[in-house]
Amino acid sequence: ITEEKISSLNNSLSFLNFLQEDIERINSYSDYESKEFNFDEKYYYTIPLYEDEMNDNYYKILDTLFTKALNENILLKHDYGIIMNIKDDDINKFVAVEVDKKYCNLENVIKVDSGNFLCKKTNEFNLTKIYEMFSNIMCSEKTIIITSCYSYDFSSPYFEVKCTV
Repeated sequence: ITEEKISSLNNSLSFLNFLQEDIERINSYSDYESKEFNFDEKYYYTIPLYEDEMNDNYYKILDTLFTKALNENILLKHDYGIIMNIKDDDINKFVAVEVDKKYCNLENVIKVDSGNFLCKKTNEFNLTKIYEMFSNIMCSEKTIIITSCYSYDFSSPYFEVKCTV
């Protein structure tokens, strides 16, 4: 019982340390600039998204995704939001929740490879406009990840968008 409790507390501490590092990284650049960061590979449990806005339906799908993952005893991690996989201007969108690597072989899990990402902050809910934010990145394949940011100003939500470079 003690070892289980220690393991649980260590997991909680790791999560809090990761969250603190993420907040510090996001706060390292202003709302009006872009900054490039290198990220490790991540795995996301997903449900397809067929809309171009992060509206009430997006949040319903996100809730369904969280519920489905918890019912299947899938260990959720920190990131959640939308993944846009673009190949030759064909866009596939997914509501996504980060999961541990041990779930990489599950159906509906997308791997995002490690690498450099150009990061920007936005309060934009329109996915087409977010896609256009990275129109200057000229490559036939790219991945855009949209995640919630952390702020002490709760007047409106805002997001960090990351695009492979």
